[in-house]
Amino acid sequence: MNNNMMKLLLIAGGIFAVGFGIFIAGSRFYEGITERSTQLESLQLEDGNLTSKLTRLQKQKKEVDNWRAISMPGDLSSSSMMYKGFLQEMMLKHKFTLKSFADPNRISTGGRQGAAPPTSHISYDVVFESTLDQLLRFLQEFYAVNVPHLIKNIAIEPLGRGAETKLSVTMKVDVLAMSNTTIRHSVMANPTATIALLESMMAMKRLPGGLLFGLSQLTQTGLFGNSRLASKAKPDREYATMLQKNVFAGLAPRGSAQAPGGPKQPDKDILKFTQLTSITANNVTEEALLRVRKTNKYVKLRAEGGVNDFEIRDGENTLVLKGKVLAIKPRDLVFEWKGKAYLLHIGEFVEEALKKELTTEELKQHEVVLSVNDQN
Repeated sequence: MNNNMMKLLLIAGGIFAVGFGIFIAGSRFYEGITERSTQLESLQLEDGNLTSKLTRLQKQKKEVDNWRAISMPGDLSSSSMMYKGFLQEMMLKHKFTLKSFADPNRISTGGRQGAAPPTSHISYDVVFESTLDQLLRFLQEFYAVNVPHLIKNIAIEPLGRGAETKLSVTMKVDVLAMSNTTIRHSVMANPTATIALLESMMAMKRLPGGLLFGLSQLTQTGLFGNSRLASKAKPDREYATMLQKNVFAGLAPRGSAQAPGGPKQPDKDILKFTQLTSITANNVTEEALLRVRKTNKYVKLRAEGGVNDFEIRDGENTLVLKGKVLAIKPRDLVFEWKGKAYLLHIGEFVEEALKKELTTEELKQHEVVLSVNDQN
């Protein structure tokens, strides 16, 4: 091999070595860029997650701070007695007759062993008597004040009949207490230091006082600043509408009470709630069953002579309708009232049936004849 060939080989080898070195260096440089790009994307994603988490934590902290501002202080002994006095005063305001008020039961939650619990709830078992009016007015005020309390359960039992009957009420009330809450001597949160300072300055200048304190009751920590619990979950609730039908008064409207010196007026609305629920038949007889849903009573009906009269009475046992069964069909019942005949289908209510009198042709189709008795 001559010298020229050797030189060419050496030159080619050098070029290859330089090119391979440049390739290796470029590959490593590209891998480094890709790796740094991947790391950058990962860091950006982590930064976004941390920012989102920080936003959630700030929002949760604000919510916790809002609750802490109106919650009872963490000193459960003084808080329980303070709220008990507040609840008793509210009940007496609504003219309840208190029967028993058990000592509060304090339950702590969420604390580590040896550490003060961050949250606690104080429970009260109360028994009292009131009318429905008084109870509803109490509930309306109870859920309007800016205190984190709720009625865990309530049992109501009427002690008599009539629109103004007394109710025996047993209920369990819980109120929230939180640690690090500012100590105070009232159930309502104290006004802020700024309001207290401004009130003091106004007093020193002999200006009318109390105005700023009154306006503070509309703030976050004020008496009516932020309705919570039931009022927040159901802002459209109207307690007054519950008085339109007192379910504890024998299920009779308030206006249906007996007028002084006059006869007791029947509750004709009872017919809206009287339904034909079933028809049964066997080889001997057919029977139908009316259910008066308002009083949860049942009226058995038969078509045989001598046992085919029936009565529908209201919650005060006043007669509303006295009729006579003319025929019982597989899914229908024909009855007579005040000399007129009507058809009642299974599942239908009596009031609907009374809107359409059977014609002579329809009577013939059902093979019935009016007795033309003067019914009520």
